[in-house]
Amino acid sequence: MKPLTMALATFLFLPAFFIFIIQKTQVSGQSIPSGQKLFENRCARCHGLNAAGSPEMAKTLKVDPVKLNLMKESVVRTSRARLEKLVAGGHGRMPRQEHLTPGQIRSLVKYLQNLQKAFVLK
Repeated sequence: MKPLTMALATFLFLPAFFIFIIQKTQVSGQSIPSGQKLFENRCARCHGLNAAGSPEMAKTLKVDPVKLNLMKESVVRTSRARLEKLVAGGHGRMPRQEHLTPGQIRSLVKYLQNLQKAFVLK
């Protein structure tokens, strides 16, 4: 398979794969659906629905696409408390989310961590 064809196939396949994984992941409590909505509305533009980063947004922001990838090991290993602090206070070019309540931030981070677990397990 040619590199360009492989890249295009990967780009088109990954979102569907992650949606499948998310639907199959068993999560208890009501915070995940609201966390998913928050992630989709507040984070996915830059980080992608699959949290692996948006190459288009990286180009627009003029940042390394790796910086938008929340599936990389360094982010996966970050504690819940640290992720909540980063979401609330912003980081680098990522704006603060001061309009979100602590409960919403907790829900968003819980969703992200479940998404990361589903990625790592597969």
